[in-house]
Amino acid sequence: MSPTRVLHIARASGRVLWSWSWPDACDQYLARAAGDFCSRSAHLNSVHAQTEPAASASGLDETYLYISARDLNSVIKVRRRDGRIVWILGGEHSDFSLVTSDDRLDNGQPSSVDSSLFYGQGSVTKLDGDSLLLFDNGYDRSSAERSTGGSAQNQSGVFR
Repeated sequence: MSPTRVLHIARASGRVLWSWSWPDACDQYLARAAGDFCSRSAHLNSVHAQTEPAASASGLDETYLYISARDLNSVIKVRRRDGRIVWILGGEHSDFSLVTSDDRLDNGQPSSVDSSLFYGQGSVTKLDGDSLLLFDNGYDRSSAERSTGGSAQNQSGVFR
């Protein structure tokens, strides 16, 4: 299987200016990953580049890529400068405990949900602050989950 990649190509010359490989970045980020996770097809279906204010003492702004990995049910944040994964949202190796406003415990506090808050998502866009907008089409939910998917199914969602 060929690697799943993101390419920055100069239209005029056709030259590749920058590339990023899912398997290589995943192996670096998830050295602890079990099995074949990093060699799976990620089906990268959208990339949103966003320059963000400097978070370090260097004072330099940083460009990040927000990549939708449909087959992994994940959004991956990548630092463009060195291609390193910053975090993974959703899927089996999520760095976040996902919650929805619909999921409340008896005491009114949000409850965490499993890594399946969204499925087969696409078109991720970075919004202001720490929010993302994405389309969740419920691509690989089981038929039972599709019928009871609630507010996260087949909708756009904003995640903070």
